[in-house]
Amino acid sequence: MKMEDIIHPAVREGLRFLNQDRGVEIHHDGDLPARSGMGSSSAFMVGLLHTLHALNGAMPSKKQLALESIDIEQNIIKENVGSQDQVAAAYGGFNHIVFHESGEITVRPVTLAPERFTELNSHLMLFYTGIKRTASDVAASYINNLDDKKRQLRIMKDLVDESINVLLNRHPITDFGALLNEAWAVKRSFSSSVSNS
Repeated sequence: MKMEDIIHPAVREGLRFLNQDRGVEIHHDGDLPARSGMGSSSAFMVGLLHTLHALNGAMPSKKQLALESIDIEQNIIKENVGSQDQVAAAYGGFNHIVFHESGEITVRPVTLAPERFTELNSHLMLFYTGIKRTASDVAASYINNLDDKKRQLRIMKDLVDESINVLLNRHPITDFGALLNEAWAVKRSFSSSVSNS
C-alpha cells in the first residue's frame, strides 16, 4: 500500500512525518466514541507518534510529542483545532497549561493533596449525549474572529487562575463547579456552533 492510499489522515501524516518507510500494522481500540468532543483525535495523534518514535528506537520528550502533534494536526492535516488537547495528552496528569504569545508552552503540574483530589473526583460526572460533531468545524465558526474575542479570552484565563486557587486553597469544591459553569458560558459566547440550546 502506498502512503497516499491511507485514508486515515492522522495515520497517513504521522507515518509521513516520521518517514516511516517499512510496513506497519496499526490497530486502535478506544473507550470514547469518535467526535465526542473529548480530545480523542489529539490523544490518538500523540499516541501514534509516541509509538512510531519508539518503533524507530527513539524516546521523544513530552514537549516534542505535543509540538509534533500540534504541527501535524494544524499545519499538515489543516484541522481547525486548538493546542490544549495535544499538550494534555502528551503530558498526562493534572496540569496548568500556559500558551505564550511567543509560541512557547509552559506546563506546570497542579499537585492536589490526595483527599482534595478524591473530593474533586467525587463531584465530577461525564455523560455521553450521543451528539457527534467535528471539533474542526466548530472551531472554524469562531477561529477567524478570535481578535474580537480578546475580552472573553482574558476572562477564561482569569477563571483558570481562580480555579487553581480554589483547588489548592481548600475553598468549597462547589466554587470550582461554579467557575467551570462560568467558563462554559464564556466559551458558548464564541459561536452558536459551540453548543446547542
